Amino acid sequence: MADHPDRAEARLAAELGPTLVRRDELVGYDRDSSVFRLEPLAGVRPRTEDDIRRALSAAARLRIPVVARAGGSNTGGAAITDGLLLLFDRGTFDDVAVDPTTGLATCGPGVRHDRIQHALGTIGRWLPSDPSSGPLSYVGGNVATRASGPHALRHGAINRYVREVRFVAADGAVIDTRAPGSIPASLTDRLAELATRVAADLESVARLESRRDAKWASGYELLALVDHAADPVSALPRLLTGSVGTLGIVTEVALQGVAKPDERAATLIRFRSSHDACLAAAELRRAAAAIEIVNRRALEILREHSDVLGGDETSAAMLIVEYDGAGAVDRAVAAGEAIAARFALGAAPETASDEASIQRIWRARKALLPVIRRLAGERGAPYSIVNDVGVVPDRLSDLLAGAEAIFDRHGIVAPIYGHAGSGNLHLRPLFRRGDLRTVVAIADETYRLVTGLGGTITAEHGMGRLRSPFLELEWGAPIVGYMRELKSIFDPNGILNPGVVFADAHRFAGTRPPGGARPFAEAGWPEPPVLD
Repeated sequence: MADHPDRAEARLAAELGPTLVRRDELVGYDRDSSVFRLEPLAGVRPRTEDDIRRALSAAARLRIPVVARAGGSNTGGAAITDGLLLLFDRGTFDDVAVDPTTGLATCGPGVRHDRIQHALGTIGRWLPSDPSSGPLSYVGGNVATRASGPHALRHGAINRYVREVRFVAADGAVIDTRAPGSIPASLTDRLAELATRVAADLESVARLESRRDAKWASGYELLALVDHAADPVSALPRLLTGSVGTLGIVTEVALQGVAKPDERAATLIRFRSSHDACLAAAELRRAAAAIEIVNRRALEILREHSDVLGGDETSAAMLIVEYDGAGAVDRAVAAGEAIAARFALGAAPETASDEASIQRIWRARKALLPVIRRLAGERGAPYSIVNDVGVVPDRLSDLLAGAEAIFDRHGIVAPIYGHAGSGNLHLRPLFRRGDLRTVVAIADETYRLVTGLGGTITAEHGMGRLRSPFLELEWGAPIVGYMRELKSIFDPNGILNPGVVFADAHRFAGTRPPGGARPFAEAGWPEPPVLD
């Protein structure tokens, strides 16, 4: 049985010394960007890998959860704990080195995404997995959630660029995929045995293969085991990417930068119906680098609360289509002409090729979230509940129409926008504060809509307490069973970020939830939400 929190904190202080951050020094760390709140027992700002090893060893003995946290921008509730926080948010593990010959950027989890982009930019390269939260997000969080962004359509998510990882395992072992000798034989053997069984399950393999080219960030990437069944060690970088700190604490990652496109162009297309916009997105995606959509409700909010749309008063949906590489401008112009010839548009397409004009076209899309957040006190709270769902692009119109119908049925204002080319929508309903019943109903109905369309509960923001109850709805019991086995191989005692991949209740004995918070029992969510 676990110690009482006060006794556990005292023991941590004795073992971890000056790296320990006490509960009373962790004001604000009980929340991330989700609707959940958990009061941490203590924190550690590790300066070395040995600090992390000692923290994990102490947590294992005390049987308390351990969660790594950098920027705290996770929307699923994966960056909070009632146990021990490992904090990479103030100049720790923030070294970055770029090889000018290979473009390989080696960095710690405490490096901000934009700093990586700047370092790569000095040698004419970039990291195409460019989340919109780049100025705020950290590399550790991006790897943990399998982050992507608008350009995932052509360039993929961050897992495509992770070459090597170094991490501290739950038992304190330091594993470096560049050093085979650091990998315990027991880990290799168990991974090989699991990979053999997964590969032999043809039904599960078929289900995994059907999602190979889709955009998703739910659960573990078991396809890595299928692809590397003969050498499961080669699967480690992909397995750690997207694992939200549940398989190990990443201390260093090598990311492959690629050459920057020599030409860019963007086209703004206004439609008279969302359905036409979705159809056009599916047609244009094969040649585009990014396709963003903004729905009718979101446009109405922008017209009412900003001037970014200029004189546009009629369009019901908007696409921003970006092209890069040789001939980008010609392809953008041709795309606009082809769409104008087939669909009824609200205005003639606009194409831009210089950086200032491209940014002007993107302005409406980038203004949306700040405008929505400003509305929180006026129309409701934009709780991050179902804002990261995705389907194959051919089902985008079904997803958008179905989501709009759900929100209309509940009388909820819901701006919708996102990465149309990848079938990934951000749904931002404005809930009435404290309306727990509606929140739970909309989450359940939306996730069932998405999984019924063969989609994912999270396309780019990763797992967390918010989504873990719905993982089996997406993948089915056999695949989730393999994922559980993978977790037990890396973390047999279940101390690494429990509850964020699988919806198993795990509360440190004696921890008190904040006053007035109620559990999301109706949806199986074990932690208290913040609905104020």
